This record gives sequence, structure tokens and C-alpha cells, in this order.
Amino acid sequence: MNREEALQKLQNFYDLYNDDELDFDKEKEIKYDNDLKNIIEYLRQPTTLAEFLGWEENEIYIYFQSKYMVKNDELCFLNYKNEWRQACSYQELMDIKQQAKKVKPKKYYLKLKSKYNEFLYRYENETYINFDLENDYFLDSKDDFDDCKTQFTDEEIKHIKLPEPLTIDMFDKIEVE
Repeated sequence: MNREEALQKLQNFYDLYNDDELDFDKEKEIKYDNDLKNIIEYLRQPTTLAEFLGWEENEIYIYFQSKYMVKNDELCFLNYKNEWRQACSYQELMDIKQQAKKVKPKKYYLKLKSKYNEFLYRYENETYINFDLENDYFLDSKDDFDDCKTQFTDEEIKHIKLPEPLTIDMFDKIEVE
């Protein structure tokens, strides 16, 4: 549970409690009682550094060309030896909180290698992996549409399951600019 979820549960309980037409049965009463106890327990916990900064734990953020991360509730920076070290200045922490930007993972198009085009009878502009709302992969152009995805992160590429006879090795990764 995070603070947003806790507040939403409290709001739901408040709305339900103020509904004059609703009668609680014993089962619902026990559920809401448990939810409220969990919310109160959660809200009594100290705020984590990641929550304070508005960051995600173990995600990299950049501030003045330096990389920072919250690891185990400590602010760390990447030093010149490419090692994560703890940062300790309160003023630095406040500056970072206000100005750091989250690093977005690189995205790639996956284009069928030219040697397979003739084998699959594809035009050059219809050789990119696409993913649609029905969770299907297919070959088409690299143009993005609302119901179709054509750009993938490295993590997403690892989980792509292509229809046979296609394999991920048959595609070139082209970085999106």
C-alpha cells in the first residue's frame, strides 16, 4: 500500500459511511474495520526518502550531469569509478529533489533484417514489429497508432513472444531518437 492507495481507501470508506441508504452487514463491517486498521498503521510509518523526493526506489535520476538513486532508503550517487556512494548534504538533497529528472529507458524499433524480407514477402517499410491491444505481435510500418505499439525498451524486448517462424534474432534494434 502507498499513501495514494491509503487515501483512496479512506475516501471510499467515507463515501460509504455517509450513504444513508446503506446498511452494513457483519462481513463488510469486519472488512472495513481491517482496512482502516491497515491504513492507520501504514500512515503512522515514517515517510521514506523515495516518497519524500517523489522518486521510485532503485531508479536512476540525473541532476547536473550526475546520476542519483535511492537505495535502501539512502540517497546515493554514481562516482567517477562507476560505484554507487552515499550522498550526505541536506542542501544537496533539497536541490536534487526540486530539479532532478528521471532517466527514461531507451526505446527501439525492431526491424526485420533485410535478408529475411524476400523470404517473408514483405515490403521494406512493413518490416517492423508491432504490438496491438489484443496482445498480438505482427509486422507492419513503424508508425505509432493509438491501438498499436512499435517502440520497445530492452526489458520489453526480453519478453516479446513472436509467432513462428519469427525469432527476435531476425531483427535489428534501431534506437528511437
